[in-house]
Formats: sequence, structure tokens, C-alpha cells
Amino acid sequence: MSSDNRSGEIKQAIRDRIAEERANWESLVAEVDPAWVTEPGPMGEWSFKDAVAHIAGWRQRWVDELVAAVQGTPIPTYDWPYTYEESEEQSPEGDAKTEAINEWLFDQSRKRTYDQVLAQIALQFATMQGAVELMPDELIEGTDTVAGSSGRSLVERLVSGDAFSHYHDEHEPEIRAWLDRRRTGEGSAGSGSAATTCGECGGAIEQDDLVCPHCGISLVSG
Repeated sequence: MSSDNRSGEIKQAIRDRIAEERANWESLVAEVDPAWVTEPGPMGEWSFKDAVAHIAGWRQRWVDELVAAVQGTPIPTYDWPYTYEESEEQSPEGDAKTEAINEWLFDQSRKRTYDQVLAQIALQFATMQGAVELMPDELIEGTDTVAGSSGRSLVERLVSGDAFSHYHDEHEPEIRAWLDRRRTGEGSAGSGSAATTCGECGGAIEQDDLVCPHCGISLVSG
């Protein structure tokens, strides 16, 4: 098989994987009633909107590294409290640093709307698809790696779907379990009663909350 044919087959495999992942994601989003998106439950106290922002926040690093590899440009810098490498499990206090990044991402996203966080993931898929079309043969055939790749090449991570493992392994099962409960009427806010929501961001709030857990606005009148 010629190098051109091999590169073309690999590139098509990447296209197929991204299309499959995008369809999987859009199918999940279509199952979520817009009235549920700010309720806690999909990720502990975090809402589905929070979960989307979290997934998008961590994936952005991967997307940016893919684009940088394709274009031969530097990877953008981030304002995260720690670097990706510092947050890895084997690094000193890796778990605590990961949690600090999670809270920072949550704080950055809480003023964004649900449509805005969904748009970030849609743009990420479109960016990945565009990057594939610009991917040079030397990158397709090469062994370039990115952060968190465990030594696997960038292309191998894309073809195998490992680039999407954060969502599939850590969050998709919990989100789908929440969806199953929500569709059957279990686990809804207020145990079946109408949920109270924040007038600023629309997030679900409890009767004794003094500040909104989603946007931080004071809920104390006067």
C-alpha cells in the first residue's frame, strides 16, 4: 500500500471517529429536557449545564493541541491555576490540583448560558473536523504526542477514541443514569414538587440557600 493510500485511510478513520463521537453527543443532548439543564444531579451537585462546561473546558486543551500540531504553531497558554501536567495523578498533590482546575472551570462558566456551553462543544467538533482536512502526511504517519496521551500518538488517540475517554469513562455513565432517573420522575428537584430557580441564572436552588450555588448571586431580599 502506498503512503498516500495509507494516509488517506487513516484520515478517513479519524473523520469517521469524530462523526461518531459527535452523533453520540448530539443524541445525548437531544434527550435532555431544557427544563432540567440547571438541576443538580448529573455530576453530584453539578447540573447538566455544569457538566457540559466541565467536559468542554478539559477538552479544549486537547483541541488546541491538535490544531497546534497540524499548523506547527505554539500551544496557547491557559489561565488555569495549575498546568495539565501538574494535575496528573502521578504528580505531587495531583488530585487536589485537578479539583482546583475543576472549580476554576466551573467559576468561569457559571455566567455563561446553556446555549453558550453547548456551542463550545459544537465548535470543538467542527475544529477537529477542520484540522483533519489540514493534517499533513508526516503528522498522520508520525508519533507526535500531546499532554495526557500516555505516550500514544496524536493520530492513534483520535482513531481509537481515546481522545474522548474523559467524557465516556468518567461522566457519560453518571449523566445517563441521571437521565434514566429523570425520565421516570425520580431524582427531580423537590421530590416531584415544582423546583425553585435563581432569577439570575435559572439554576435550581434550595429554600435555605442564601446565595445561588450556580452563579453566586445573593438570594436574600432587601
